[in-house]
Amino acid sequence: MTKPPFQQQLITIWTKQLYLEHERICFGQNIELSPVTILIRSSKSQLGGWDANVQCIFISLEFIQNHCWSKVIEVLKHEMAHQLVSEYLFESDAHGQGFKRACKILGVASWASKASVHDDDLQTDTLASMVSEEEERMLRKAKKLLALAQSGNQFEASEAMNKAQHLYERYHLSSLKQMEKPPYGVSIIKHHKSRTELYQTMIGSILVKYFYVKVIHSQLFDAKACKEHKVIEIIGNQRHIELAEYVYWFIYNHLPRFWQDYKKTSGKTGMRSRNQYYQGVVTGFGEQLAKSQDRRQRNNATDPEFTKSLQLIETEDKRLCEFMRSRYPRLRTEGYRAQSRDKISYEAGIKKGLSLTIHAGIKEQKNAQKRLLGD
Repeated sequence: MTKPPFQQQLITIWTKQLYLEHERICFGQNIELSPVTILIRSSKSQLGGWDANVQCIFISLEFIQNHCWSKVIEVLKHEMAHQLVSEYLFESDAHGQGFKRACKILGVASWASKASVHDDDLQTDTLASMVSEEEERMLRKAKKLLALAQSGNQFEASEAMNKAQHLYERYHLSSLKQMEKPPYGVSIIKHHKSRTELYQTMIGSILVKYFYVKVIHSQLFDAKACKEHKVIEIIGNQRHIELAEYVYWFIYNHLPRFWQDYKKTSGKTGMRSRNQYYQGVVTGFGEQLAKSQDRRQRNNATDPEFTKSLQLIETEDKRLCEFMRSRYPRLRTEGYRAQSRDKISYEAGIKKGLSLTIHAGIKEQKNAQKRLLGD
């Protein structure tokens, strides 16, 4: 059956992108694989396949149409793992130890490393299914504590923030002391934009400093728009990702509301003043978290258990860094540069950020953002 012209055009664009992804994965993972033929064809029973006889990878058309491109990349990597086995490991067992080793080399997500990946596996590949009931209770309690700070009293707001962070840190330490090693995942935040604003980068830095996650700024192809967009990847174990993602959307969603209020009272307009105000709010919120953390550390400075706790956190952070290096071997760490500032708007933003309190229920614009790849 002949495909409609428009669909054939999409398939051509998607196929070119898959060739590009194949090259990027080889470069990113420091491996050399032979050139392959990549086909997109209709298949509801298989998400992808590898034919060593003709050096061909195929990806399901329906899969591309119905899923985020990040998942398409993981299926492509699964098939590239088979290619790696064929070219270097020469193992007869299709999903044996050689395949597992190849998946590790390529940084394939655990759900995509299975011997048989079907669409049903993807339906349960959500953050909620990967967080235990106990973790859910802890997260709810943390959010309720944050909700206590909805009054205008800044002392109450600060105290609630301190209690919420203390609860979260205590739970994290308890898990580490029990030698828990939960699997890591990646949640992708998408704004469907061609650039990442500085204030978004600043929010990411807050998540890294205070919520036990790592953040990567990258780009991801959008199959529907047929173009690449900038994305923010939050990496860590699932309970940390959930709270970090919650905080990200809370701050992001409130910035326009605060700006509208500030515009009315200050008369400020324009993109530059707006961005400076946004950066000030994020800076102020970060300072609030820093003060809360510093206060807890001073109170615990004489406690011998506190030193042990810091060592546990440092060890866990190293493990997360190792995971990142295995998944992104060529990753470079870069800081961000402060922009020339509208000082008045920036300082007004800081003042607002210092009084910003997180409360429950800020999840709008997030329903399509939960793209979790367990690993």
